[in-house]
Amino acid sequence: MTSICITRLAICRTGKGIENQPRPGSHGQGKTLKKIRVIFRPMQALDNNPHRIGSFRRPILEILSDFSKPIPSRFIKKKPVFSRRNGQLVKTGEVDYVSWSTYIKLLEYYAPGYDWEIRVQYLGDRTVVEGRLTIRAIEGDFVREATGQEESDVDGYGDPCSNAEASALRRCCAKFGLGLHLWEK
Repeated sequence: MTSICITRLAICRTGKGIENQPRPGSHGQGKTLKKIRVIFRPMQALDNNPHRIGSFRRPILEILSDFSKPIPSRFIKKKPVFSRRNGQLVKTGEVDYVSWSTYIKLLEYYAPGYDWEIRVQYLGDRTVVEGRLTIRAIEGDFVREATGQEESDVDGYGDPCSNAEASALRRCCAKFGLGLHLWEK
């Protein structure tokens, strides 16, 4: 755990030296000002208690229950689907779509303290991202992994790595139940 050091002035009854001059108005009687160093360790005293207040950990059943609810329609957009025909991209339809940034906001809301890791591989003309989503609950850590891939020469929006990462994130979320209803169509 990282410690944050804070230096402040405090009132002490003892102490000598340059730092410990009488407080203005005290006429040398009683209290003096003394510089002290305070170490602030925000969670150190609470780390051994898994049910601590403000820990950002919730029971996994509550998290999964929230994840299983459909994503509100205001977050769902339509995204065109393209296919290559005779070397050209042709629009073949539309699908419901939720941006990766919305998934991040939903994760932060329902499962604060989650963790997202990726590994990137380049396989021929494809970029493959392996994603690992860890949900930190009171009962412990729960992990889902998924991959996303993209052609290295992207014709649309974004770059191959970020597109593949977004795909892996959506799939990991779906494995926990978040946005799973979008995959059922």
